[in-house]
Amino acid sequence: MQVVRPRTRGELWPMVALAVPVVIAELGWMMMGVVDVLMVGRLGPEAIGGVSIGRSIWVFLAIGGIGVLLSLDTFVSQSLGRGRTDEALKYLAQGIWLSLFLALPAMVLLQGVAGRMDLLGIEQSVIDQGHPYLKVCSLSLLPMLLYTTFRRYLQAMERAFPVVLALILANVVNVLFNWVLVFGNWGFPRLGTTGAGWATTASMTFLALSLAAVILLSRRGLREVSWRDGWWHLNLKRIGVVLRLGLPASGQLLLEVGVITAVTILAGQFAVEALAAHQIALTVASVTYMVPLGISAAAAVRVGYAIGQGDPARAKRAGWMAIGLAAVIATIMAAIVGIIPHFLLGLFTQDSSVIRRGVGLLYLAALFQLFDGVQVTAAGALRGAGYTLGPMLWILLGWWVLGLPLGAFLAFRSGMGVHGLWAGLTAALVFMGVVLLGSWNRALTASR
Repeated sequence: MQVVRPRTRGELWPMVALAVPVVIAELGWMMMGVVDVLMVGRLGPEAIGGVSIGRSIWVFLAIGGIGVLLSLDTFVSQSLGRGRTDEALKYLAQGIWLSLFLALPAMVLLQGVAGRMDLLGIEQSVIDQGHPYLKVCSLSLLPMLLYTTFRRYLQAMERAFPVVLALILANVVNVLFNWVLVFGNWGFPRLGTTGAGWATTASMTFLALSLAAVILLSRRGLREVSWRDGWWHLNLKRIGVVLRLGLPASGQLLLEVGVITAVTILAGQFAVEALAAHQIALTVASVTYMVPLGISAAAAVRVGYAIGQGDPARAKRAGWMAIGLAAVIATIMAAIVGIIPHFLLGLFTQDSSVIRRGVGLLYLAALFQLFDGVQVTAAGALRGAGYTLGPMLWILLGWWVLGLPLGAFLAFRSGMGVHGLWAGLTAALVFMGVVLLGSWNRALTASR
């Protein structure tokens, strides 16, 4: 395969300038889940396992909505590249409408699922901890999708700092509510995992309200149009445009998160300590993943903006710079995870059985870091260029045809347990890293 490498030096600092705050924003988003696990970790392995199962189910439905809204990166950035602020606002409005349409039925569904977690075949002590957490967490879905819409709009305008600030403050809210409600401080009742669910809901609501205020007070955007223009009206045609690009992107994320959810449920078939080790290792891997994920979002914006300006050469430079940057950082992350696994696990639990199982999982996480970083960043660059169906099909093959079947075989037939599940994930990420990099190169070659 001949790789196209256009000159990228001029794209480095614009990419870094956008990527750094976006990465911080991704880490801030991820830290909310980390805090939940850290807090309930003091309650024992059953609480960690319960939150793990409950959060996995919540994330699966949440990611479906987030994936649809990711297409706003492309449409808003391309509109701004053409100098059409009014058009960008119309896409923002449709994002808000879509958030409502997606969140309300999903919230009802989560309430029903929370009441039937016993069907998963997991120990009752774990279900008892996960059921109340998921039931309360379902209320956070609408503010979370509204926050996602506002964030995509602000990032496309290259205004990531308000997002970073809001996430920092939201994490403070999350820590405070967790400390007060999980453990019953300041005279509040001790709610355990239920308190962690309320903390998530409070912090998501804070995020949505904060970014809504930023947009309403923004000098660029709303002040350039009139409410009488009707830009905020429901427009089914424009929603259809968003869905045509957003549904494949949503499918791509659902395929990925669906596998993680399935693996978490399968891990629950083993000992409680194995499930806890899986959740802690998954939390660590998810934190490191946030860095290339943030670079991926920056790549989508930079590539989309360049295409909107009719400059495909700059779009190429932006994509390759993002992929190279993600590869370097993922390699550093792999070294850190591989060198200090005991320390990282010790941040969450002192249970020796959990730590013993978790060390091997973190070694596997270190192994797939590079490929994970490359695949998500290449997918972001492709999304900015308007390609989402191809990546979705490759991810379908990687996760569901290769990774999950192989992991299940190694876990249950070869006796590797939860480590077998993670070996399957590793194989899938290696495959997707290679094929999505090739897809980006072919997209560039075809555009010549």
